[in-house]
Amino acid sequence: VLDFDNAFALFTHGDYMEEDGFVVQGLSNAAGATWGADFVGMTADGTDPAGCIGGNCPVNNPTTYYAAVNDGLMWVANTNGHSFNIQSFSASFLGNSQTTYPTTPGYLRLQAFRANGSYVLADFALGGMVNSKFRFNNYVTPAAFAAIPFVEVYAFGYSCAPSCVAFSSDRGQFGIDNIDLHVIPEPATGAIFGLGLLGLGAFARRRKA
Repeated sequence: VLDFDNAFALFTHGDYMEEDGFVVQGLSNAAGATWGADFVGMTADGTDPAGCIGGNCPVNNPTTYYAAVNDGLMWVANTNGHSFNIQSFSASFLGNSQTTYPTTPGYLRLQAFRANGSYVLADFALGGMVNSKFRFNNYVTPAAFAAIPFVEVYAFGYSCAPSCVAFSSDRGQFGIDNIDLHVIPEPATGAIFGLGLLGLGAFARRRKA
């Protein structure tokens, strides 16, 4: 289970951390992004109201979680090249300076790749404010999705204020924690450390001014 409790880290484009046999990398969606540029995420202290760099942080997670900001992507793969399943996770929308949000402020999308390069998408509606605060909710992946062996997965956010968009508003932000990953022991052909950077072109979008 990835719970991000081992260390505090800031992520610009290309920065990564390793935990429990997995590597987590932060990536920018900006066209031409270079290593060390663009702040895209951090491990945030759930007990600190400003732990996700101000704004409307979730209030019901007393541990450390990964906060993806500024339309950033989170990339995950096994450090030993093994395939893995994604069973469940907890997540929350991360707000900014806005004071009002729709009932569904955003979505979290998982784009998970098999060893042959094909991928599967799964979207999860993030809950709205409760008593003017965002909160983590638990999500179980659909059975068909959970049964697929993946070699890498991207997670990124859609902002739905007013319409649902990704990679164009710097508001596609989310917190994620307790990702339940089940490793499949056989090495996965084509799973390469750093593949997140190699595959970033599929996600590159130039932000609107």
